[in-house]
Amino acid sequence: MVYNVLVSTTSSVPNMTIFKHIDLVSANVVIGTNIFSDIAATFTDFFGGKSATYQGKLQEIYKEVIDELKSRAATIGANAIIGLKIDFDEISGGGKSMFMISAVGTAVHVVSCNSSLDQVYESEKSCISSTTLANEITKNRIIQLLKQGIFPTEEYWQYMLNYPNDETTILLLDVLWRGQDKFDYNVTITDQLKDNILNYLKRVDSLFAITILYPKIIDIKCRKITFKILKDNNLFSPKHVIDLIQKNELSAAIYCLELDKVTYTMDDLAQMVEISDMLGNIPNTGETLVVKSGLLSKEKARYICENGHTNSITSEYCDSLSCLKNIKGLTKIEVSKIDDFRVKVDSLKSLFASQSN
Repeated sequence: MVYNVLVSTTSSVPNMTIFKHIDLVSANVVIGTNIFSDIAATFTDFFGGKSATYQGKLQEIYKEVIDELKSRAATIGANAIIGLKIDFDEISGGGKSMFMISAVGTAVHVVSCNSSLDQVYESEKSCISSTTLANEITKNRIIQLLKQGIFPTEEYWQYMLNYPNDETTILLLDVLWRGQDKFDYNVTITDQLKDNILNYLKRVDSLFAITILYPKIIDIKCRKITFKILKDNNLFSPKHVIDLIQKNELSAAIYCLELDKVTYTMDDLAQMVEISDMLGNIPNTGETLVVKSGLLSKEKARYICENGHTNSITSEYCDSLSCLKNIKGLTKIEVSKIDDFRVKVDSLKSLFASQSN
């Protein structure tokens, strides 16, 4: 089939305006190396009269790969391809060698420079490609599965990885959170499913992911899964940690301190300093009191934890195994996480200071 698709190696098409960038398209053609040796064997003089045979075969291969590229562009509603690039690669294996010709370009919709944009918009609204329809059907089927609490099949995961969207993300995470009574994210879920979930979430807009993930850290049942997702995607957000502290969700906030970002800015550092200061000014939840253990006994200072357990004044943490909290209401693990976070903050300060010198 002949496709009416313009092809250009440049980033524009003469006398045309790019109305919409659609997608990257690619095509490959693989041929055996013997095709060239068979041609060469008939040459009387490689640089003589028979070289036209060699050139003709190359032109056929070029045409084949470009026709395939045009076909894929037309399928997604494009009428032009810009930035065309063609590469030759050798593929070897099993004692055989082959050549792969690859073509790649950007599929676009171009219009004449003299066209009215209103006409173009109306034209866009009045037609829907079969690919667009198929994608919408697939998306709706995935959404129906997720609403039923069912994870997508492998075929649907491939679509999700290519076309992440907010509605699918929310439903996917909801299935994960609702399934806490059925499985452990780190153990029971298959490795393939874990990989699919994490790979999908890496393609989701990070700001959107942070917005819906951090509130779930508060829920003890969902904390382990949510933290794993945040950690694997480097989604540390100082702003959201501050928000947790302000809501008096200290346990959740401290849980997030060991998360990382891909890169840190001076704004991040300023917010991290604020977090450190806020954690350093946590009010006491326990108290020290002077109490008598008996009617005739001497008065002694005691540490009373937030749960009302009485301890020796020398005890930094409550001796009760069901508590183990200090006067701030923090466990040893939480204090250790705060200390590690302060080391991170000091290290960032040092690095930014060295950059400015």
